[in-house]
Amino acid sequence: MMIRKGVKHQKHGFASFLVWNQDLFDKQTVNLDDDPMQAAAVRTACLWAHLMEQQLSTRNGKEVVDVAKQTFAEADAYGMGESGTVYHWIVSFLIDVWQEGDELREWYLASGGMPPIIVLS
Repeated sequence: MMIRKGVKHQKHGFASFLVWNQDLFDKQTVNLDDDPMQAAAVRTACLWAHLMEQQLSTRNGKEVVDVAKQTFAEADAYGMGESGTVYHWIVSFLIDVWQEGDELREWYLASGGMPPIIVLS
């Protein structure tokens, strides 16, 4: 497995997290004023990754599988829930841009999620 090395970002006032695919992150966050639903999805994704990183920072043996479900519930301020197209987009977005995306993919597929979509700009 490739080890991803992320860089902390702070963009658009979103919660910061370790982004390893900055180009894709930038493409997905460039015109958020034009699409309130995508803006809400990106905000939720950023907060979710941030909360997971907080939980993982001490590790204590914790992995994404141990913190993903609980932290999504905390991050879901818009009430999107853990199903549907927007949730699937959020997961796919983080799989593609977040430093811990590979672990998130493993958790998502093991929990019955659909294979991640390719997030395009």
